[in-house]
Amino acid sequence: MLQLILGTGGSGKTTELLQRVQQRAGQGKRCLYLVPEQFSQTAELLLYDALGDRLSAFAEAVSFRTLAERIERECGGQALPTLTDAGRCVFVRRAITSLGEEVRYYRRHRHNTAFLAECAAAIGELKTAGASSGLLADAAARAGSEKLAELSLIYAATEAAMEGKAIDPSDRVSRAAEQLLPGLFADVWFYVDDFDGFTAPQYALLRRLMPWAEGVTVTLCCDGLSDAEGGFGLFSPVKKTAQRLIRLAKAEGETVETPTVLRGNRRAARPGLAAVELLLTGAADDGPLPAEGVTLDRPATREEECARVAAAIRALAESGTRYSEIAVVCRLLEDFRAPLQAALARQQIPFFFDRSVTAEYTAPVAFLRAALGLARGGVSTRYLLALLKTGLCGVPVEAVSALENYAFTWQPSAAAWREPFTLNPAGLGRELRPEDEAELELAETARQAVMGPVLDFLEHVKNPTGLSLSRRLYLLLAAFDAPAQLSATAAALRAAGEEEAADDALRMWDVAMEDLDEMARLLGEDRVAPGEYDELLVLLVRSAEVGRVPRTMDSVLVTAADRMRLTSPQHVFVLGLTEGDFPKQVGASGLLTHADRELLVGEGIEMPGGFENRVLQEQMFFYRALTAPREGLWLTAPQTVNGEPKSLSAPAAALAQRLCPPAPAPGVDQLCAAPPAALAGYAARYRQDDPVTAALARALQGQPEQAALLAVLERAARPRRFGVEDTAVLRRLLGGRMSLSPTRVERYYSCSYAYFLEYVLRLRVRRKAELSPIESGSFVHYVLENALRRTGASFLDKTEEELSALSDELCDEYVRSNIPAAVSEGKRFGYLVSRIKENTARLLCFMQREQRQSGFHPEAFELPIAPESGVKPLSLVTPDGDRVQVVGKVDRVDTMQREGVTYLRVVDYKTGGKEFSLDDVWCGLNLQMLLYLFSLCADSGGPFAGAVPAGVLYLSADPPPPLLDRQEAASYEPLYRVDGLVLDDDMVLRAMDHEGSGAFIPVGRTSTGRLRKSKKLADLEKLGRIERRIEDLVREMAAGLYVGGVDARPLVKQNSRPCDWCDYRSICRHVDGRNERQIAAPKDAFEAQEGKEGNAGA
Repeated sequence: MLQLILGTGGSGKTTELLQRVQQRAGQGKRCLYLVPEQFSQTAELLLYDALGDRLSAFAEAVSFRTLAERIERECGGQALPTLTDAGRCVFVRRAITSLGEEVRYYRRHRHNTAFLAECAAAIGELKTAGASSGLLADAAARAGSEKLAELSLIYAATEAAMEGKAIDPSDRVSRAAEQLLPGLFADVWFYVDDFDGFTAPQYALLRRLMPWAEGVTVTLCCDGLSDAEGGFGLFSPVKKTAQRLIRLAKAEGETVETPTVLRGNRRAARPGLAAVELLLTGAADDGPLPAEGVTLDRPATREEECARVAAAIRALAESGTRYSEIAVVCRLLEDFRAPLQAALARQQIPFFFDRSVTAEYTAPVAFLRAALGLARGGVSTRYLLALLKTGLCGVPVEAVSALENYAFTWQPSAAAWREPFTLNPAGLGRELRPEDEAELELAETARQAVMGPVLDFLEHVKNPTGLSLSRRLYLLLAAFDAPAQLSATAAALRAAGEEEAADDALRMWDVAMEDLDEMARLLGEDRVAPGEYDELLVLLVRSAEVGRVPRTMDSVLVTAADRMRLTSPQHVFVLGLTEGDFPKQVGASGLLTHADRELLVGEGIEMPGGFENRVLQEQMFFYRALTAPREGLWLTAPQTVNGEPKSLSAPAAALAQRLCPPAPAPGVDQLCAAPPAALAGYAARYRQDDPVTAALARALQGQPEQAALLAVLERAARPRRFGVEDTAVLRRLLGGRMSLSPTRVERYYSCSYAYFLEYVLRLRVRRKAELSPIESGSFVHYVLENALRRTGASFLDKTEEELSALSDELCDEYVRSNIPAAVSEGKRFGYLVSRIKENTARLLCFMQREQRQSGFHPEAFELPIAPESGVKPLSLVTPDGDRVQVVGKVDRVDTMQREGVTYLRVVDYKTGGKEFSLDDVWCGLNLQMLLYLFSLCADSGGPFAGAVPAGVLYLSADPPPPLLDRQEAASYEPLYRVDGLVLDDDMVLRAMDHEGSGAFIPVGRTSTGRLRKSKKLADLEKLGRIERRIEDLVREMAAGLYVGGVDARPLVKQNSRPCDWCDYRSICRHVDGRNERQIAAPKDAFEAQEGKEGNAGA
């Protein structure tokens, strides 16, 4: 017997059906409540509520899957594992491989994993439609479709490959229909609920049940059997389902009772909700309709949409509504996950997101994929670190971090990973500090821990089978004792109160191991490359969705329209009702196009994924969502999404036009009802000076937890000022006698906060060990210094070829002595070294020309200025009595003897562009060479005591090349720029630049031999004023440091900011244009001023 209970949304179909179940169970007769898989848990609760403890023994909720499995157990049959989507992909792959050259249409895609997934999905859809491979082949032959013909070929080969090894879920239901014995359910009445339609295998099973069960009752959501819309109405697909069930029953000779058609809306307690249902079904009159119970909101953005929904939910809860009586529905849950979770959390609302997750991004799967990456490409930094970062290898986090830093710095090759790590973790050219030695030890410990098991794994996965690779992956997990590591992680999470995270960690391990077992079972002894195994594993993991259950009974349900199974909640919030989003716009999907499906429908194969079916299905999702509540329906549609204007979707707009539902106007008290929401509201209106903002601030200050966050917010909003409050600790860090280098002085005046981080806290940024600009500078300095030192007076006599050979020799020597093989063997490094050799050879030629005409000659190289050296450093006392000294190393010192007087100049080689400016000097920049010059001349006991300062010169060691054609480039001779400050003394200037060409000093002459006016000239008095200013800057720096003055106020020169290349910008979070200092010196700051000669630098 077949009974149909028909009715629209809210008409009481499920209530009527459960009353019949209750009546039959009360008679002691068996009932099976057949519902969709995802509705099983809710169905069990409904049964229990209807039957109670006593009668529940006579009724049970089942799905088609569990029913098929029961029939298989009772009626016998071959026990085969149920095939997953990924498992179907594996068999499709086997089928295509077995077909070989027969696959022509899809020949280019046959090894593509994405194609395998689409092909498997198409076969699954065909099985759902009840189309066998033979039926598809016949249809393809009649239509002349090469594509469908080849798909039928693959389909048949896939079926053959699966034979005796696994069974498709649809086939399991079909086989249950074939195996069903007459007496199994003779005393059972089936109650089928919450389906809109059935697949072909499900129809087959229902057909067998109709004569062999005591009876079948089916509820369907429609307004009757008659279809006036000709197949295109909202309920047309459901009416087709009813008609087909009737035909099947009659074909089996079963009685079909007159359908029970339920009228009216028993769910809707408010007139507006009943009006919504009437409008959606086309049953509403033309007259005015009530809107009571319906609200339409058009917030500006999706974020505001979620905030207003959360505020409304909290208001309902405060008025007495239980959270479990509220549901939030959207079309695509992922679009709302982040903003809605944040909004609900701010309002302190318990909620449950009804979404399934996969194990794809969990530690066990990440471990397996990293191991497969190693098996695919051999030892590599990327996959070794990925393996370690899963936390399943038992290596402490500190050691993993040290190893990652070492790998980032030195970029070890596969061969280097097999050898002990011995290089300085700090990188090239840096001092090996005790903390670096400890870091190196940690890194080496981690390397040893991971490489042993990995090398053993790699030794056994050469040309593997699916079974052997699966086994080796598990053995690798065992080698690291991964289960014990995971248990420890779960225990730590529980100790921290993270029960859900701990449960998820353990559950995902089980899921990953099940996936690994299935890969072994599906692939068996088939040869499979690790890369292909990885792709198939990902498909398997993604298809194995893991559902979640709410952690608390009283929580708001957030669900997607295609997943929702609501039991008449009081209030429903439907989000995202914008055009193309809800209802969702239907597009092409999968391997089968709309035309393919239409062709198959024309051949009598009812394809569930057809265009019309999917359009009507989207309309049904919309209908079910809007007719679900009993008391309140809140419709929302943002005006913009990600900046793109959005309009109401057509059906929502039609509702709005007829009902004219009111728009909510939540006040600040509602939007900021919970303390976290109040904090967010206060932050949003922080700059507004009004009573509401002030009231929010007072309310937050009365909440201890929020008051602390409020203080953080206020600190973030104020202009950021950095300084050290505990100056006693700072003094211990700085020491009682401060030693500074000129570079550090410049760093301080460029940005005192960056100085503090780099030189006081000693924060060091990771850098790759490569020939960086800093290392290139040291490289060039070494070559130039040693070229002059070793050749001595013979330097002037060297030929160009000899200088080039000397440059090559010194470059190779520097590489051997200072650059590890891990860096020097790289192709890019070799190219850079060849460029340096070429540049330094040309620079030596330029220096030779300069020396041949100059009266100044090198006297010292890399000359240290320090207390223990031959040259004593500049030593000063701050106003507070603290001593500070300036130490360093001078690149090159040149001297000239004239009439018993020693003239001294300091030369520096710069590999980057640098322009000397006295304005910079006034502000604390470009001090290095001047400090050295004054220190050398001021040391009364040093080798240059009594020398006259002749100036400082900056020689550009790598001038930028001009744009030249190939012929010009062959004869190109670089122009080396010389900058700096020189003594305004004609004899000294002639000695430096005999011809007065300006090629060797930053001052030129006119055609008559007169000096051109230049700011690069200074007499001795001016040099004295510069010296006094520099000394004042050093004192001010030391005094400022001791009192904690380290604000992040960068020194800006025009539009150039040190922040643009600062390693610490992420710490201070500087905003360009705010809290900056400009390069600004008084006009003619170092010139003699009448009456102020004695204190010009003060």
